[in-house]
Amino acid sequence: MNPYRLIFACVLLVSSLASAQQPASNDASKEQSSEVAPEYASPRDAMKTFLDTTNRLRNDKSNDALWQRVYGTLDMPRSTGKARQEVVWQLLGVFNSLGKIDPDTMLPGSGDIDKQNLKRFEFFPDNPRAPARELFAPAINELGDPPASITLTRGEDGAWRFAAPTLNNVPQLYNWASKRGVQYGFDVRQMSDSVMLRSYIPKALKGRFILGFELWQWIGILLAAFLAVCTDFFSRLFATPLVRRLVAHYLGHPDDDLLRQTVRPMGLAIGAIVFMAIVQLLGLSGMPLTVLIVAGKVVMVVCVTWALWMLTDLIAGVMADRARHTDSTFDDMLIPLIRKTLKLFIVSMGLIYVADSFDIELLPLLGSLGIAGLAISFAAQDMVKNLFGGLSIFMDRPFKIGDRILYKGYDGVIEDIGFRITRLRTLTGHLVTIPNGGITSEPIENIARRPYIRRLINVTITYDTPREKIEQAVQILRDLMEEPGIAEPIHGKVGWDEYPPRAYFNDYNADSLNIIVIYWFFPPAYWDYLEHAQKFNLRLFEEFEKAGIEFAFPTQTLFLAGDPKRQLTMQMLNRDAGPQ
Repeated sequence: MNPYRLIFACVLLVSSLASAQQPASNDASKEQSSEVAPEYASPRDAMKTFLDTTNRLRNDKSNDALWQRVYGTLDMPRSTGKARQEVVWQLLGVFNSLGKIDPDTMLPGSGDIDKQNLKRFEFFPDNPRAPARELFAPAINELGDPPASITLTRGEDGAWRFAAPTLNNVPQLYNWASKRGVQYGFDVRQMSDSVMLRSYIPKALKGRFILGFELWQWIGILLAAFLAVCTDFFSRLFATPLVRRLVAHYLGHPDDDLLRQTVRPMGLAIGAIVFMAIVQLLGLSGMPLTVLIVAGKVVMVVCVTWALWMLTDLIAGVMADRARHTDSTFDDMLIPLIRKTLKLFIVSMGLIYVADSFDIELLPLLGSLGIAGLAISFAAQDMVKNLFGGLSIFMDRPFKIGDRILYKGYDGVIEDIGFRITRLRTLTGHLVTIPNGGITSEPIENIARRPYIRRLINVTITYDTPREKIEQAVQILRDLMEEPGIAEPIHGKVGWDEYPPRAYFNDYNADSLNIIVIYWFFPPAYWDYLEHAQKFNLRLFEEFEKAGIEFAFPTQTLFLAGDPKRQLTMQMLNRDAGPQ
């Protein structure tokens, strides 16, 4: 997959989701609290909270509790993170350019909104209160009509916040108001990196808005994208040899293809971090800021997840190669399970961080699935059964990777043992996928763990074989099994039990005399067993040929006249006179 196509797809996804979602303020609204916090209970309270908190932040800029308090006055997604700080300072810069804001006389309190049933209040410029109009009139007369209004709205949770449309237009409002200078309070340039940066931008690049951005901001976005691409390139250039050395030093020589696939998303993740850092300096706000920051976060999380996924494969591949050179096969089975567990954990954490980027609260979501969980649990019974079956295989170890087993008529070698399924390669080359739940509840014949291969032969000779030849045939078989070159693999021991070879004349078949031969071949190496069986069979054929003993096969014997070995005698019978 082309990584830049991935990034473009993430940006489009974020744009569509951001435009479809309600503005985030509603982190608090999602909680559906029955009581509104006093600092957000009315437009007056929200403005007091904003002005008081920003004044305190001037002397304690790193106080996270104060930042969370002022964030509560903004209808912005939590996913934009610290980028909201620049919006706060720009909005405060607008107020400081207007003059001293008196919330008690310029905005309605809790009693007013209840009487008037207010859900929206325009603070600037069309404020119905006289003190506000008197304060705003000089600025409007001096600068002309403002490019946007400053409005507070009441959320579903009852809290009042600066509305999302207002926050979208904060850069335009600040560009309009800053021409008047600071009328009250302090200069926010000493607090805001984006405002300070803007003060150094040439005038030719400021004041001209294209699709909501100033010209210098467009240049900054393009520069951020260019630096992100450069960071990606140089990160991969320097990270590849570094990761190769680290893996080679601690684990072993890595696979070059896996190494390149592991390093590639690392560079993209670092590039996304650089992009977000630059974007936060551009003084963007509202929906544009949300789209760019959330897109950067999603790209970063996807790339980190991708890198960790490939790193898991890289390390597991090196460890599996080392495990193949050990005597134990337990590690051959353990490494794939650990790899799959880590991948599941990595993907789960990636999904959690992506959900956090979209301000999706997981706990309420999981709670809402409680009713559906019952139906899902019934549908997932087989999956859970298979998962526990995989755990049982791992703990009891009825077989391992590389073992040949016989299960429900399938005879083959175990290729892979997963959490849910086990893969068996049959002797005909077919791949059979078996649910682990079924394996643990059915008998399994583990051929690979047999201590020997038992051979049972029925040697058949013809019925016309004399008694002496029958005894000779039995003795020939017994002597063959003691002959050097044949005797060694078939005189083994399992513990204290000995398994000597046996040969007996044991049965009369319909068309032959039967001599049963049993021996146990050690060790149970199948191709060695076949080689030994061939050697035994050829020697048996040779000895029977010398002794003149014939092997029997299904036949019918017809006695014909003229056969010197089997003469046919015929008599004519006279029914009256008797035999003549």
